[in-house]
Amino acid sequence: MTHYENKPSPALRFGDVVNGFVIVTPQQKTLITSDGPQLFGIDVRHLGLSVVLSPCCSISEKTISVAPLIPIRPTFFQNEFLADDLTRINRVMAPEKSIPAAKWNNLPEEQRASRMQEGVGYAFKELFIYAEHPLLRRHTVNRKEGNIVTSAWMIDFRDAQKVVCDKIVNPKQSPIESKILELSVSARSELREKIAAYYSRIPVEDQVPAN
Repeated sequence: MTHYENKPSPALRFGDVVNGFVIVTPQQKTLITSDGPQLFGIDVRHLGLSVVLSPCCSISEKTISVAPLIPIRPTFFQNEFLADDLTRINRVMAPEKSIPAAKWNNLPEEQRASRMQEGVGYAFKELFIYAEHPLLRRHTVNRKEGNIVTSAWMIDFRDAQKVVCDKIVNPKQSPIESKILELSVSARSELREKIAAYYSRIPVEDQVPAN
């Protein structure tokens, strides 16, 4: 599978890897009320690369949504199925593939049967992996079994946040110089499908029983 476009389009697109946007995260231990001291903090970071999570048609009016690229979890390399191709996390998989084979084999029979009954689905529902590429900085994943150096990164949908930038008018009238990589059509489709599945999950209490 081709993960990135060889000739990126001259416009910002959903899934693009971009540079130059600031990530701001409010931090608080309690709710902010009108009574008592107002204690909170703001973490301002420019981590380098982030990913556009706004649909193309919503990149307008100086506003865009992004999520920072973050390092790969060391535990992913303990799973033989994922270690062979980290981007498998982006697609649905059989339950027994979501954990290391030895751990699966050690599960009680009832637990394995219960997981098998759930069928094929997304593991790590909030995460999406960006495959290795020469334009992505290499980083070290520290493991007891031995460190791994990779240029693969990931995003966590929970990190998505709004950024206001005066230079953003529409996808084509935006700071194109910020664009580092563009996902291929198939990879962008995987991102779209997984983030849609993440937000469309129905909690048990809201599920309508089948007649």
